[in-house]
Amino acid sequence: MQELQAIVLRNPVEGFRSVSFSLIGDIGSWGGFNEKGIAVGENSCKSEDTTLTGMTIAFRMRMVHDYAETMDDAIEILNQNRDCAWNLFVSDGNTKTGVVIEQTANHVYVGEWDDPVESTRPFYPIEDVVRRTNFFIEPTLAATQRDHYNPRGFRGLFRFLFKNDFYFYEWQHYKTFSQLIKREHGELDLETTMDMVRDVYIGKSNLLFRFFQFLGSKQDIQQWVANPKTGDFLIRYASIELCAHENKVHSFNFYDLLSLNQ
Repeated sequence: MQELQAIVLRNPVEGFRSVSFSLIGDIGSWGGFNEKGIAVGENSCKSEDTTLTGMTIAFRMRMVHDYAETMDDAIEILNQNRDCAWNLFVSDGNTKTGVVIEQTANHVYVGEWDDPVESTRPFYPIEDVVRRTNFFIEPTLAATQRDHYNPRGFRGLFRFLFKNDFYFYEWQHYKTFSQLIKREHGELDLETTMDMVRDVYIGKSNLLFRFFQFLGSKQDIQQWVANPKTGDFLIRYASIELCAHENKVHSFNFYDLLSLNQ
């Protein structure tokens, strides 16, 4: 798939112009933003609470690009016709606000950085930041994927080593992201954020996570960061030989690309 990635510009007859980061031939979306400054991204999750009668998140994210003028519009679209388990991120470049959405077929949590759920131990809040990896934090949703809420510590490591339970590893990912966000808090722009994402994946601040990455645990096909208000975004792709975080960064502006397409 890494050889079929593309930046997709849309100018629909009915709807807003948008950019998404997808695959050639894919009619859905797996992340991007529209001309109203509404950005959306996702992490897939495991859960027992799924259904085949909903609408795939790739289509709902495409609908956000086309029709969401505000963050509330995006949240409403994403929470309709739910199917599987997802961590979703929605931000509004105009109001400089963002939320995380945890969802399964029958459960939804929507929260900002200061929601009490973000302080449920061992997880903790960071001012103005919502973050996730591939697991849930809200207890009801977490119970649909694991019978142990707390993924850290010796018990988490034991489950990881002997019970094929990857949540200890995901805790290390969450912990590494959190450490670097706190270190750079207040100083993050597009370039420093992209550098930070690379540093997470090489385990720069977490030797245990670095060991997991040495074993090839988390291979990233794509990384992108964006300022939906200005239209600036950075993106890097995986190749056959290298993961995305090991390759060079490409810089674009949404509105410049639109002008070339007219």
